[in-house]
Amino acid sequence: HGADKSGLSDPFVKISIDGFPKIDLKTKTIKANLNPVWNDEFTITGAFDVKLGKVRFSVFDWDMIGKNDSLGCVFVDLSEISVIGALSKWFPIVKCDSPST
Repeated sequence: HGADKSGLSDPFVKISIDGFPKIDLKTKTIKANLNPVWNDEFTITGAFDVKLGKVRFSVFDWDMIGKNDSLGCVFVDLSEISVIGALSKWFPIVKCDSPST
């Protein structure tokens, strides 16, 4: 069920990469949805240590008033992302304070 009183959520995703604090990307917010599909594309150039780094997808419920609610995170090893940067796979959402491997 959703995070809002309506039973729905207004989800969006923040994307960051371990060791690169200047990379801070965000998807659009999808209003009143429990099964969002973003299909957003981001291009990031630079040298990354694919053996050590993780991409963090932090999922939030947007709130008009107050702080956005965390819905969870997805952690993806950079080594799983192909050279062209495309990855088509389902990942479980976990609590943000406990990255799983």
